[in-house]
Amino acid sequence: MNIAHKENFYESFYEKNYISSKYAEVCFNTSPIEINKKEATSFKIFNFQLFPNYLEPVFQNNLSFKKIDIKPGFSIDLRNYDSFKDFYNQYKSNFRKVINRSVKRLDSCFNTDYKMFYGNIGKEDYDDLMGRLYEMIQNRFQERDGRNKILENWSYYLSFAFKSINTSKASLFVIYNGTEPIEISLNFHHENIMYSSISSYSLDYGKFSLGNIEIYKQIEWCFENNIVFFDMGYGDFDYKRRWSNYTYTFEAHIVSEKQNFISYLYTVFVKQKIRLINYLIRKKINDKVYKLMDLFKRRQSIEITNDTFEFVEMEFSDIPLIPIDIEDHNYAFLKKPVFDVLYKNTEHIDNIVVSKSTDEHNVYIVKGIKTLTKLHFTNGSH
Repeated sequence: MNIAHKENFYESFYEKNYISSKYAEVCFNTSPIEINKKEATSFKIFNFQLFPNYLEPVFQNNLSFKKIDIKPGFSIDLRNYDSFKDFYNQYKSNFRKVINRSVKRLDSCFNTDYKMFYGNIGKEDYDDLMGRLYEMIQNRFQERDGRNKILENWSYYLSFAFKSINTSKASLFVIYNGTEPIEISLNFHHENIMYSSISSYSLDYGKFSLGNIEIYKQIEWCFENNIVFFDMGYGDFDYKRRWSNYTYTFEAHIVSEKQNFISYLYTVFVKQKIRLINYLIRKKINDKVYKLMDLFKRRQSIEITNDTFEFVEMEFSDIPLIPIDIEDHNYAFLKKPVFDVLYKNTEHIDNIVVSKSTDEHNVYIVKGIKTLTKLHFTNGSH
């Protein structure tokens, strides 16, 4: 028997666009946020998980509440900056050089385009981009041999994100190489706050730091569209620490009509549960359990070819070349190593020719203006 009503505040606020009526209001920058309220159930105790404390809760006067810290969240606070340049200059010069070099390298090697779908997206574009995003996440987590809750709940996101984008409650940011989406980010919006919810990229472009470029370009967009707070959520990753200039705390709010012994015991239980979960996460015990559980589940998967290849720089010569198309499905395995060659030599994709050697087995030649590189695959048959 459940003694408390549990609710994920973060999910309700950003994705479902409502808060519980137990909150009189929720404020940002001391100003109340306009949002729908949902009538609470008949439970006597309420457990609102994942309240980001950059928001300010105001509870109904007749309620008793306790706050419990859960885990850190990471964000980029733009409120004290007049321009993107002003904001960007807060970072150390070495960090800026790395980001600038990544953006320049991507633009130098491909026919890049950056697009934000916000307030308007067609169903065909939506279906294609969400399908591509799903594939990107699937490929990344299969490579890591990891578990991903987003994939397990993908139908949930599909059910409402289209309407949310067209009502300016969500957005899709896309990096294109020509017409090919190579990085996609799904965001949710509340007034002048943007929450980066789901993002992924094509593994073929792994050398190009697309995650950092995505953040860089989206922050530019934020300044152009009066967004003052970029929330990157929880998950303690290096890229978040590098970009974040404002670390906040996710809280649990235990709310009851009046403080009594049962609500006190329940609050103690929640505190201990959170401590245990955080301990398991720190020790990565939860990942081991999930992997063990996955052994007993049948999961549909796609084949990942783990090819090993080496680069051999060659002297320019008039060798005969029989061009092949790396966009052909049969040569898809070549895209990542060819793109690695582009990255290394700052060579544009329009200036290269890829050919298969007729003399050597598992050997391909990448010829461009600046490079003549032999790709020798040492594992697999190509």
